[in-house]
Amino acid sequence: MRRIIDGHVHLAGKHEPDWVDPLTGYRHGAYGMLHTPLGSRRRMPPFMADSAFSAETLLEVMDEYGVEKSVLMARLESGTGELAVHAVKLCPERIAAAVSVEIRMDSVQALSGWYRKGIRVLKFEMRGLNEFYGSVNVDCEEILSLCREAERLGMVVVFDPGPIHFPCSQPQGLKRILDTCRDLKVVICHMGLPRPGLRQQPELYRKWKSVVELADCGHVWFDVTAIPDLFDQEGFPYQEGMSYFQELKEQAGIDRLIWGTDIPGTFQRATYRQMIRMFEQQEGLTEDEKDRLFYRNADQLYFAGPQ
Repeated sequence: MRRIIDGHVHLAGKHEPDWVDPLTGYRHGAYGMLHTPLGSRRRMPPFMADSAFSAETLLEVMDEYGVEKSVLMARLESGTGELAVHAVKLCPERIAAAVSVEIRMDSVQALSGWYRKGIRVLKFEMRGLNEFYGSVNVDCEEILSLCREAERLGMVVVFDPGPIHFPCSQPQGLKRILDTCRDLKVVICHMGLPRPGLRQQPELYRKWKSVVELADCGHVWFDVTAIPDLFDQEGFPYQEGMSYFQELKEQAGIDRLIWGTDIPGTFQRATYRQMIRMFEQQEGLTEDEKDRLFYRNADQLYFAGPQ
């Protein structure tokens, strides 16, 4: 039986209906809805009436689908850091967790505090940060300072660069961070966020290729997650989406790719078994490559497994 680590999952705390986050000012509705000044969107399936997904629920999902470990990601939102600490304390051998912090110079001290509580991953979600702050460059001094501190602490830094057609997706800014923090281990989420029809849009395709080419820096990994969201109109088995996975594999190499799901949000469009099967059935992947993709790469990066 294949050993599996889900390299990208989220938790969501339980709140009263229409709870307003005191940090972001966003209103969290029932049935997975999030309301921001830029509009409303569904972050979780409508059958999740309380818009909550706890560490305990995550462990049940893992057990149901034979998942050995998971990597808990984060977004800038009140309470997510505490949820991450609780999850790590609940099951430290099975869960690694990230936090997101405010983009301020004094957040360096806050990051050190999270590290002392067992957090080993720092996450930047650039679309959300730009919604919240108005405009944030990925290589601004505040983010660079946080990356330097993460490098000093030996943490992994994860970037969700945002949709490739959004201004927040900034390959050159990411390159500057990689050139500045040469001992920093960096993960870029969601294959760099390609989109349907990208190859028919030459300028955007070149931009995505410049994200993929960051693999040449030597201390960059990519998680291959959220394909059901990125290519939701295509449907399972997401052939166009998987073609970008193949292209990424050819550029970065299988040792730099980490499988994951991005649940619970992706439960809107695919089942857990489908998100496993689309890679299990991918033509051209050897059994050894699948073992690296599903388990060994994430284990070595996030859980300090054997080299």
